Parts: sequence; structure tokens; C-alpha cells
Amino acid sequence: MALVASLAVWAAGIGGIATPARAHPLDPLYAPPIEGVEAIVDLTKSRIARVIDTGPRAISRESTDFFDGRVRGSSRPALKPLVTVQPDGPSFTIEGNDKEINGRAAAAGKDNNFQNAFQAVQTVFGREREAARDVNPASRRVRAVFNPGVKTALGHNPAYVLEPEGNTWPFLPPQSVVRKFAGFLDHHFFATRFHPREMNAAGPYASHAAKPDNLAAWSMDNEPILNEDVVAWYTFGLTHTPRPEDYPVMPTARAGFKLVPHGIFTRNPSLDVPAPQ
Repeated sequence: MALVASLAVWAAGIGGIATPARAHPLDPLYAPPIEGVEAIVDLTKSRIARVIDTGPRAISRESTDFFDGRVRGSSRPALKPLVTVQPDGPSFTIEGNDKEINGRAAAAGKDNNFQNAFQAVQTVFGREREAARDVNPASRRVRAVFNPGVKTALGHNPAYVLEPEGNTWPFLPPQSVVRKFAGFLDHHFFATRFHPREMNAAGPYASHAAKPDNLAAWSMDNEPILNEDVVAWYTFGLTHTPRPEDYPVMPTARAGFKLVPHGIFTRNPSLDVPAPQ
């Protein structure tokens, strides 16, 4: 199976060969894309399989040299440094299982006459395949890794909950070659038995493997994960729709998650924080 990639074409920038597309010699590499030209590269055979050229397009002659004060404007004050350290290491350890928590509206009845209640439904996964799941904003789905051997005074299993933030789904169809070699895109959540060689979600050689060797492939043997040494995987990303403010240098685009304690404490742990001076 050949692995192919689609490459966008950009005019040469700093360190490259000067071209007529460079109206200003210090324009950055990603400033003026050559629109209408795309190369399909066979990574397995290391050759260009196809070049798509839809015809000439106009290129902006405006300077994108952001080292030029006339383009960049005056500099703002620099940020002050921030250093966070934990010299003695973490103050806790957690071993346990993987589970999912979904919210849903509570059924109408004598305890919910006004139908304004909801309940959290927990699902504990026993094997790898059933633990492969997607985010679900409609039910506020979160993922928890908990310790079944410990219960707090409130009867909870201490856990850390992974709360998704902004995320997306890939536009690549499941049958595409790229998608097969990037199996971690099949689901946002995975949980697998720990194996020393399974350290990278895309596999050790994502673009040069003879066959898919990634997170989705590792889950196919459906090993048990309940009361085992497990690895919890979360894939997150964003779909970038360009906007004028991205030019010539794209600012920050955010995607991520939070890990929050659930049942680790029996009350708000910040209650004893001293008042600010």
C-alpha cells in the first residue's frame, strides 16, 4: 500500500531561492502561497505522483516582512517570565480504570414533576474496543480514570476527569489512505492495555509503515482493561478556517482539555488558602 500526501506550494522565503513572487526579500516563508498548484507525493516511493495546476493566480505585492516596523508597528511590552516547579514531585498517585460519564435529562415522575432535573450516567469499560468513543457536547460526555480499590468518606472512587474543550472531527473519509495510517483520528477517546512499544498514537513510523501500526490497530485485539495497567488517549484538534487576521503570521488557535479531580477531595481544597495580602 502506498501512502500519499498532498502538499501545498509556497514561494521560497528566507533561506530559499529568490523568485519573482517575492516583492520584498524578507517576506516570510508562509506569506504568499502559490494558489492553484498542488503536489501529490508518494511517501512510500519518495516521488511526486501528480501535480495539479489550475492556472495562474494573482499574488499580492504588499510587504509581509513583519521585521519591518512599518508593517509590524511599534512593539508592545514583553511578557514577564513565569516559572512553575514541583521540586519534590507530585503529591499523589492514581492507578485504576477508565470510565465515561454522560449527563442526561432525568425521567419525569414524582421526583421530577417539573422536568428540570438531570442525572450523570456512568459507564465502566471492560475492553479496548468499547472504550473507543467520541466527544458528545449534547450529553457533556467526559472521561474519568478512577481507583476502584479506594472509596472516600462520601462513597466515591477517587478519579481524575478529562473534560474536553474545543474539538472537531476529521474531514478525511474513513476509507482514505491517510486516515488508515492515522487511525487515532477514528475516535477522540481510546483506552488500551499498557505495552512499552505503544508509545505514539500514530505509531513509530507513521508515514513509512508497511501497514497501519497505530492506536486503532492496537485496539483491534480488544484486550481487557478493567483492573489493568491502562493508557488513556485523547485526540483533540481544530479545523482552521483562514481569516484576514492570520496574515502574514497566524496568531493563536486554541484546542485542548482539562484534567480535574473528582472525588479526590471531600470538599473544596482551596478553602484553607490564605487570604491575599
